[in-house]
This record gives sequence, structure tokens and C-alpha cells, in this order.
Amino acid sequence: MKGEIHLKDKKTRADVNVSCHGGTRVEIKGIAHTSWMPELTHNEAFRRWALLHIKGKILQVVKNPASWKPTSKEVSLREVKLDLPAYHKDNKSMKICIVNLPFFQGRRCPDHFLGAGSRH
Repeated sequence: MKGEIHLKDKKTRADVNVSCHGGTRVEIKGIAHTSWMPELTHNEAFRRWALLHIKGKILQVVKNPASWKPTSKEVSLREVKLDLPAYHKDNKSMKICIVNLPFFQGRRCPDHFLGAGSRH
């Protein structure tokens, strides 16, 4: 019949768009419960603001972004020695991306924010 929707598993999913002034829009897809939306939106907005903060710090140091050639390498947790929370220490298959910021030699690198209310 036209106009009727039959959901086989009777579940719906929702998408949420998050954007911050000066950044790009990000879509969080497939949220199963609407009660999760505030926290997911808050965490993504916090992450976006942190990235914009880091971008600003980098642009203060790197006057000509076209000349900047950062490099990165993905490594396993076995290859690096980091002080990680206990729940990560047993995860030997976890991958970490290491970024070389050549213009930051001798300077403090931009902070990496782990989440709302926490800082490493």
C-alpha cells in the first residue's frame, strides 16, 4: 500500500550534523538512540574546536603553509613507548599515527585534546 512504512526490525537511525564557525560540517551517522545525541554532538563539537585551536597554533608558527611538509607514520602500540591509560596497554593491535611537525623544533607542539574535560 502507498504511504505505509513497514520496518522489518522496528528500529530507526538518526543522523546529526555538527559544525563550528571556521570549520567544516561533520555528519554523525546512524545514531541508534536519541538520548545519545546531546553527548555525541557535544563531544564532536569539542573535537572540532580542538582541531581549530591546533590549526590556529600551527598557523602562528608556519607563515607559509604551502612550504610546510609534515610527515606521518602509522605504527602499532608495540613500536612506541607511551604512558597510556590501563585499558589501552593490553591492546597491542591498536594503531597510533605519529606526526612530525618540522617547524616545531624547540617549540611546544600544539596540544592534543582527548575529550571534553580531559587533557593529556
